[in-house]
Amino acid sequence: MNKNRAQLRLLLVQVRSDQFVKNHEQSCFRAAADVPDSQLVAHDLLEHVLPENVLPRYDGVIIGGVSDFSADDMFPNRQSLVRLVEDAQRERVPIFAACWGAQFLAGLLGGAVEQDTTCGKVSEIDARLAEAASDDPVFAKLPKEFRAHAGHNEHITRLPNGGRLLATSDHCPIQAFSLPETGAYGVQFHPELTLVDAQMRLNHTLESHPERRSQIESLLAGLGPTPEAESIIGSWIDNVVLRPKI
Repeated sequence: MNKNRAQLRLLLVQVRSDQFVKNHEQSCFRAAADVPDSQLVAHDLLEHVLPENVLPRYDGVIIGGVSDFSADDMFPNRQSLVRLVEDAQRERVPIFAACWGAQFLAGLLGGAVEQDTTCGKVSEIDARLAEAASDDPVFAKLPKEFRAHAGHNEHITRLPNGGRLLATSDHCPIQAFSLPETGAYGVQFHPELTLVDAQMRLNHTLESHPERRSQIESLLAGLGPTPEAESIIGSWIDNVVLRPKI
């Protein structure tokens, strides 16, 4: 039986140590998915291992960003996230992975990730659709060029096995990819962040790091609206997660 949005259940896996950012990330993904709190359940991986039987409870999995770890670091309960991703790929439960999540997903499934600060620490990026986006159920709906909020110290340098390049940019050749057979998507930017959300996140960073005031104020000045990027998560839900299973 096919589900509708009122029946949707999503799992958000978080690897965040900062409580403000953890809570903010939850609210941002709930807003982007347009679901109430009860339909998007957050799991704190730093505090709790993911149970082996957790996947059947959910229609899709979201993996968020990280401030403290690289994609290949041995952070707490890492192996349970590896198992969850592998199970989701096998059972074809759709995954949406943003920023660090995309790097983790790509690295785990045969891609490559490298450190490179020149690719990441920017307030916004100008992304361009790749050829494969033309028939993708999510990215085909976007304009050929769109803006998105981004900031990371690593980037994907090789697609995961079976991956399709969906978007690129001058800063990072691989900005978005999909694994069409399983409904998995990875984006190196933050489609869950509106302009107001990005401002809140940067202002929080400023409170924690006043010595970076000049840099952060420059980033704040460069922020603008990103409506096309903000549509991606909802489109993934409607066109991938809730798509009738054949």
